[in-house]
Amino acid sequence: MTRLRVTAVFLVIATMLLTGCVVAPEAAPEAPTAAVEPGEPTAAAEPTQPQVTQADLVIGLAVHANPAEDSFWAVVERGARDAAATYGIDLRAGGNPDPVAQAQLVEDLIASEVDGIIVSLANPDALRDAVSTATAAGIPV
Repeated sequence: MTRLRVTAVFLVIATMLLTGCVVAPEAAPEAPTAAVEPGEPTAAAEPTQPQVTQADLVIGLAVHANPAEDSFWAVVERGARDAAATYGIDLRAGGNPDPVAQAQLVEDLIASEVDGIIVSLANPDALRDAVSTATAAGIPV
């Protein structure tokens, strides 16, 4: 029962992270209220910020087990891949039960400049430096 709750909580968190990356549609600009007289200067349109689309997002998933060997994490990874495919997000997933190897997975995700990282922390102390490096680089973890 506890494992089921942990699975449910993790899937909710992963879904919220992936859903939070969705760009909301912009509201249509309002119609001008006053007519512009000929020869009257008009205000220049403000430049817009480039919008990040879902296809531009790269999310990393680093879990503390090998999904190929652990049925729980296999389900989590499959769900994350399905959600990423639904939203057009590039998901880079991996797992390793060795805390040092998992920290290296996180470092590799940082080096590949992902937009966010989802991490399971079986050993928070072993991943403290890697997670700190990610947050210092501006990558949400």
